[in-house]
Amino acid sequence: MNPSKRQARLVELIGRIKDGYDISSRDMKIVLTDEEHAEFIQVWDAEKDKRTAEKPQSVKDYEKLLNQWHMAEARVQRYRNRQNKTQTTLIQMSNLVDTCLESIQEYLQEHQDDVEFRLWLDRDIKIYDQNEIFDPERPSNSLNTPAIVVTSRSLNKQSSGCLEKLSKRDIKRMILEQALFSIDSPTELVKINEFPKSDVNKDKFKGFKF
Repeated sequence: MNPSKRQARLVELIGRIKDGYDISSRDMKIVLTDEEHAEFIQVWDAEKDKRTAEKPQSVKDYEKLLNQWHMAEARVQRYRNRQNKTQTTLIQMSNLVDTCLESIQEYLQEHQDDVEFRLWLDRDIKIYDQNEIFDPERPSNSLNTPAIVVTSRSLNKQSSGCLEKLSKRDIKRMILEQALFSIDSPTELVKINEFPKSDVNKDKFKGFKF
């Protein structure tokens, strides 16, 4: 397929996906180079593997710390509703909640360089200091709102992290747009997470090896 015909075909297929239609594997194989098609297969395989990924032990241990904190908070709330409560006991129980939060923060700091661990969290481990401006597009951990594991059903979960799913159609579009861009800029080596034209979030692939 000559470059101009291939370019037109890529534009056509991308447009079809944007309109909500799927395209066949045969169409993908015909319009892509062997290297591009191999990359498509690798990315899709990585996406499928991601959906059946097993939690590392570090994440399981972190979940235990979160559960201890939740139970301590629940005990405080129940005690507050008692009629015969004492201020001393309430303070002691509240201090236990603070201790749980401190243990969580210590654990997060110890694992801040663990890429696999961080992939399972719904937000960045980094804590904002008083002089930094909070960026809602990159939510971060804070003392009273620690990061949550992405498998949690909590309404406070800020993202699905590594488990956020890409459909096969999403991946087809990404690969096709990358192929089109490589025709327009043949001297540049383009990678998925560097491609600027697609509105699909490439960050979902960070940390995974293709």
